[in-house]
Amino acid sequence: MGATEAIIIIVCMTRTFWKFWPADRSTAIWILAVCTILSVAAIACDPGAGVSWVNETDETVVVYLRDEFVEELGSTVPPRSTKTEAVIKAVWKDVVVIRDEQGNVLFRQELTWDEFKAQGFRFVITEDMLAPTPTEGR
Repeated sequence: MGATEAIIIIVCMTRTFWKFWPADRSTAIWILAVCTILSVAAIACDPGAGVSWVNETDETVVVYLRDEFVEELGSTVPPRSTKTEAVIKAVWKDVVVIRDEQGNVLFRQELTWDEFKAQGFRFVITEDMLAPTPTEGR
């Protein structure tokens, strides 16, 4: 085979024997490009990670990973305990909302995926986070 001829050989199974079909240069480039794109996509995608909510306070809190107040989506974390969620998906930016058992917002913070990752997918809830600021009441 010459240098300008087939770069790769596509092997196809027929009924009774193997038959080799030489691929031209453009076909080989397309196959290589598709394989490269699929490989990069598989490596680059962060499929998600388990996240641990660490409650260092003396009250039960409910943690939400979005601003929406849907009771089923909250994670109830008892005082002085840790609750680990199965998997959260990678997104550009998420919002952590901490509410009391009555649904009142105690704390809200935007976090990027990289910030979550830098914290080892652990979010520690402290008394200082739940303390009201002078302008807001609980």
